[in-house]
Amino acid sequence: MVQMSPTGGSSKLALNNLEYILEASTNEVADVVVHSAFSEQKWVWLEDKDEGYLPGQIVSGSQNQQSVQVALNDGKRQTCMLTISTGPNVEDAAQLTYLNEASVVQNLRLRYLSNKIYTYSALFLVAVNPFQSLPMYSDETVALYKNKRRGELPPHIFAAADQAYHDMIRNNENQSILITGESGAGKTESTKRVIQYLTTIASDQKIGKLEQQILQANPILEAFGNAQTVRNKNSSRFGKFIRIAFSLGGTICGAHIDYYLLEKSRVHHQSQKERNYHIFYQLLSADDEMKASLLLEGKLSDYRYLKDSSRVIEGVDDSLELQKTMVCAQDAFLRPNDPY
Repeated sequence: MVQMSPTGGSSKLALNNLEYILEASTNEVADVVVHSAFSEQKWVWLEDKDEGYLPGQIVSGSQNQQSVQVALNDGKRQTCMLTISTGPNVEDAAQLTYLNEASVVQNLRLRYLSNKIYTYSALFLVAVNPFQSLPMYSDETVALYKNKRRGELPPHIFAAADQAYHDMIRNNENQSILITGESGAGKTESTKRVIQYLTTIASDQKIGKLEQQILQANPILEAFGNAQTVRNKNSSRFGKFIRIAFSLGGTICGAHIDYYLLEKSRVHHQSQKERNYHIFYQLLSADDEMKASLLLEGKLSDYRYLKDSSRVIEGVDDSLELQKTMVCAQDAFLRPNDPY
């Protein structure tokens, strides 16, 4: 599975009015990708190193010619090579007639603007981070994708998880789901959604204590291993390999998490507009009784490892996050009378 962050640009609002796509290199001559019905005055996309793609209009040329003149909004013109393509906005990028970068990017962009953040690319699932909560991960959605073949329903992270689960049951073989992408692309969230789906469908009736412990391991790991960066307010600063064991009947019987490559240097140094690990801010937001038991006193600015970093994450209450962390820790492995 590939995670992506949406590309921005001044042309975003005009996307619905653009009928054609243009794939171009940084050279003067580029490739224009258009629908089979060619004519002048049609809009195309021209690759730009800063904006991704810029809109342009064909001002001269014909389908019989190998090149056309494209006028950009700033008045500049470029000579572009012509190829023919089908229209975008398909659920599987492999269905595009021409698998060029512009066609794929435009297809992802159109789907993203319709809140369709998932798109297949042959065997892969591409996810574009919406940077907002979407109503697409409910228990009803889990039930909808359970036991469905790929293609019966729109692309979804649940479909990928369901396929892996049933391939394991059907073939009696281990399955792996690799989630990769740049920082801020949504890998952590996708991992949680895969675990959510597997723990739900693999339960006999309702989620039991073991499944609940697996789900609650994530907030604990995030508290100690995630931090705010310039690109992501909840960036994982370590790698993790999660193994979930299933019985022959398909129910969960155990789990193990390997973690590695923790960014230790972040403890004593953070860049501007970034934070140390969440747990430090959570602990200093605790009530007086808890802070006294931990021998903590003062405020963030009194601590050398915290005073030079950003102190507040918009929309995040560290005291509430601490409560979540403690609840998860107590349910997962702490006993009621264990010290903090």
